[in-house]
Amino acid sequence: MFPAGNTGIKMKKLDLSGMVLAPEAYTEILKAAINRGRRVSFKSVKNRDMLFRYKLVAKKRIDTVTSYITRRLKRIYITTPFINDLHPFYKELIKVTICLDEFKISLALIKRSVEIILKISEEQKNKINKAQSVEEIRRYEKQFIARTSSVLKKLDKYLKSLRKYQIALSKLPDIDPYIDTIVVAGPPNVGKSSFIRYVSRAKPEVREYPFTTKNLVLGHIEKGDKKIQIIDTPGLLDRPISKRNRIELRAIFALKYLARVIVFILDPSETCGYPITYQINVLKEISASFKEVPMIVVLNKIDVADEEKISYVKNLLEKLRLGNVIEVNEISVKEGINVHETLEKAIRMIGARLMLTR
Repeated sequence: MFPAGNTGIKMKKLDLSGMVLAPEAYTEILKAAINRGRRVSFKSVKNRDMLFRYKLVAKKRIDTVTSYITRRLKRIYITTPFINDLHPFYKELIKVTICLDEFKISLALIKRSVEIILKISEEQKNKINKAQSVEEIRRYEKQFIARTSSVLKKLDKYLKSLRKYQIALSKLPDIDPYIDTIVVAGPPNVGKSSFIRYVSRAKPEVREYPFTTKNLVLGHIEKGDKKIQIIDTPGLLDRPISKRNRIELRAIFALKYLARVIVFILDPSETCGYPITYQINVLKEISASFKEVPMIVVLNKIDVADEEKISYVKNLLEKLRLGNVIEVNEISVKEGINVHETLEKAIRMIGARLMLTR
């Protein structure tokens, strides 16, 4: 169902560090701009021709207001990520997190509004240049504020919409899609998080992930100068794919761009609360959905599971003949049995995949 792995296309990571949030209301920008315009005083312009001085002051106020508004709007759309430039992992996540059409329309209209306001500014300044009286100058200056206010008022709902989407983007997990990644899967309570804690060089980080009430667990491994991410995705790869709705499937689908290897953990002792038949069904669906990703199936809790049950599970796996299951390992995370050996095998698989794709 899902093609796998790194696409080989070098695209951008999701960097939101410089993103400027759209205001909660257009009046925030308008009021600040008008206040700056008012600071331009009549005394700041030196000229004996009184009408000429009024023209200069009015145009300077218009320039000040225009500059502030357009600068604010430009910073919003320039610092908001351009989705087409992003790595496919983030593209897929964003598609299920926000309404992409509304997002793009909002950005386009903000950009267009900058052009309109600049045009209004030039039109009103040209009128001021031709004005024959102070009253005319004041009227054209007021017209500029009214016309600019109208543009921003029409833009208001799009600013609010964009702000909502910007906040949603800021909650996406901060994962580097260019670091080799091991995804840990399996039913709940089989020992996935314990496995990650055991092999990680530091305490795993917890990140939000769309459309799961639980948090993604992210660990880091260093082998010489090589960095590897290891990820547990509670609520995603822990139950049958066939039971998911369309939006959940897309959130799962995004993982295809991360997973170099999947470590799928089973609990033959069944102390996780799920019978082995259920666990195997989850394995079969994950295997079919990520059929191009090599998998290591791990039988955890061998310290409490009896030999007969372990043999039974191994026989089941042998009969299944899942094409992408490369190895079946027996471990105990609690007792530290064969855990690092399993990790080493996963890392070697990553290296082998890289060699094949070159």
